[in-house]
Amino acid sequence: MAAPYKPRQPGSLKQAIALLVEKCGGQTAVAGLWKCSPQNVARMSDDGSPQNPPRIDQILILEALCREPVVTRFMAGEVNCIVEPVNCGIREPLALIMGKITSETGELLSAAAMSVASGRMTPANAAIVLRETDDVVCALVDLRGDCRAVLKGGA
Repeated sequence: MAAPYKPRQPGSLKQAIALLVEKCGGQTAVAGLWKCSPQNVARMSDDGSPQNPPRIDQILILEALCREPVVTRFMAGEVNCIVEPVNCGIREPLALIMGKITSETGELLSAAAMSVASGRMTPANAAIVLRETDDVVCALVDLRGDCRAVLKGGA
């Protein structure tokens, strides 16, 4: 029987690994993919076992399976970078993408203005500004992907 999930330190690599394992069906399912025991999977995502991390190829298998770069996105954030999937084909009309960029930028500026008005950024406001910044980046990545598709002859 797989070890039960236990809380991980919020914002930790082990928490990101545990989330990825959950998204891929849990410890037993991942153990089958990684060809190890569910207990070993539990140790790989346990804050109490820092000497036992999963290998990069194991992370890649899971991220490909769930089609979400959970651990990669966490690690990029640790070095102040962003990982977002790039659209490989045109998914939305240009007017919708431009509207999304405009709307998300407005929400970002509104959130940031709260910090300017108070003279400092609080942790709660920083979380909002960060989330809104990520939304703007995602909208811009959609536009970038559409431009690449057009340049490659996709539209």
